[in-house]
Amino acid sequence: MGSAPQASKKQYTMTDARDVMVRMRDGVHLAVEIFRPNSVGKVPALLGMSPYGKAIQSMIIPRQPDPWPIHHTPIEAGNPEYLASLGYGHVIADVRGTGLFGAFWHTWRLLLT
Repeated sequence: MGSAPQASKKQYTMTDARDVMVRMRDGVHLAVEIFRPNSVGKVPALLGMSPYGKAIQSMIIPRQPDPWPIHHTPIEAGNPEYLASLGYGHVIADVRGTGLFGAFWHTWRLLLT
């Protein structure tokens, strides 16, 4: 019997940019969180989207004792810090109609100025 496969080695720390507004082809702006390794240059990236809001999709939930009603892993989009440590970018977006979407974004910007 062979040995178990080895996981990729963690070699990066993570940088992030929150509430980055990305313009879609139809002019609508969607808010995204961008997590990336601290490496230089382009990296492959994974995209996560959920109607429940991008902020909770990147929360880390500490491991819970067995059995426990709280799920053991990060929220459904995955763990940005883990992915960045392996050299992947991770983009988590608000879907249309949620978060800092469209007209709400323009109102929010006016309040900040």
